[in-house]
Amino acid sequence: MTRLATACALGSALCACGGEEAPAVLDLEIAGVGFMTPESVLHDPDADVYLVSNINGDPFEKDDDGFVSRLSPDGRVLALRWIDGASESVDLDAPKGMAILGDELWIADIDQLRRFDRTSGAQKPSIPIPGATFLNDVAVGPDGVIHVTDSGFAPGFTATATDAIWRVEITGGTPKLVTLARGEELAHPNGLCSGARDLFCVDWEKGEFVMISATGKREAPLKLPHKQLDGLVRTETARWFASSWEGRCIYEISPKGDVTARIKEIDQPADIGYDAKRSRLLIPLFGSDSVLVKKI
Repeated sequence: MTRLATACALGSALCACGGEEAPAVLDLEIAGVGFMTPESVLHDPDADVYLVSNINGDPFEKDDDGFVSRLSPDGRVLALRWIDGASESVDLDAPKGMAILGDELWIADIDQLRRFDRTSGAQKPSIPIPGATFLNDVAVGPDGVIHVTDSGFAPGFTATATDAIWRVEITGGTPKLVTLARGEELAHPNGLCSGARDLFCVDWEKGEFVMISATGKREAPLKLPHKQLDGLVRTETARWFASSWEGRCIYEISPKGDVTARIKEIDQPADIGYDAKRSRLLIPLFGSDSVLVKKI
């Protein structure tokens, strides 16, 4: 069942009373539709659909039962298991962060970068990341280079000291892997977003929003009020939004560095996405198997 927020209910009331045409839906809660541990939501602007990665169980287990759902912006489920690890033709264990590069959808999956055709969902060769234990988020830079975080966790969320940000270049069809940054000072790097030259990241342990330079240095760290930061997105107006499990909220970070809890009292907000066409935050709720869509 898709539950519409107050704005939609108000619109229905206006129609019933013979008033003006109902306004567009501002907020949605998509629940009870079959999501299983949703970890990330991504807007594909070309197809104008929302993609939801579903871990479907243990985020560390290589059980080949993860899947990706495909939604319309009004909350309808177009295909619950559009990409399905249970299919013989698909390998997908515990999908987390996603990004689009050209005609490919890239997904972080424990120690593999999975690649799929953006239109058909057909799988392409995966890229193993040597030594990785918990690949978490993926970002594409303006130069077409992929970056992925390894949060450095083992089952039970014990530290593995593999904390890293990897750079992946595809040259002539062959991937070239470079460790951009590595070390426990990364504090379990999680959400990742590309800027014009640098990367931006939020971490789980310290609760910091940081810039990662082209040489892999952590610069200009900004401490947020709570830790356990997960997703990170940037809007076209240079506002940043970061999700916090500890804070049970979505923080807004202004271009000047002012921090405000914009969306409050939500449990386990994971890797958020952004729909620039509609100015919406797309919020997977990890523990309640649902997705919130919030106008900002």
